[in-house]
Amino acid sequence: MLCQLAKMSGAACVIGIDLIEKRLNLAKKLGVDVILNPKKCEDIAMEIRKLTNNRGADVAIEVSGNYKALNEAIRSVAPQSTVISMSFYQGESKQIYLGEEFHHNWINIKCSQAGMINRVLSPRWNFARRTETVLKLFPKMKLDKLISHVYDFTDASKAYELIDKHPEEVMGIVLKY
Repeated sequence: MLCQLAKMSGAACVIGIDLIEKRLNLAKKLGVDVILNPKKCEDIAMEIRKLTNNRGADVAIEVSGNYKALNEAIRSVAPQSTVISMSFYQGESKQIYLGEEFHHNWINIKCSQAGMINRVLSPRWNFARRTETVLKLFPKMKLDKLISHVYDFTDASKAYELIDKHPEEVMGIVLKY
């Protein structure tokens, strides 16, 4: 969904990164320009630099909750660019290196949360406007391929077990109430 929204917002080149080939292949079918798998690419940040004539990405959006992925996002963006973290990171990190690209390239990191909105934006982007916008955008998006499983809410534990034990089988799970 995020890649489709980026394209709809005017992104000229969207690079999708994932460890699971099935997800990367679907991303490519849904309009992602370049796909990269960290298992097959020695240095994601350097690959992105090659793809951007050594500029780096204008914006990186990290959604995995993995500290190493956040560090690669920091390494991948152009100087004075922004990394948006849409993830929840748990525990201690020994994979974030703030003395390197982050410091030298003046990288901005912004936190995005699904349940809250930046107070500066909230007067204009209140709940009603956000809902209206989503309802207008959803029909323009290809969403059906993003759902791989549907579970009754009472079987949520099975859904989480599938995600935990077989992530390669999951695109997205819907819990029915």
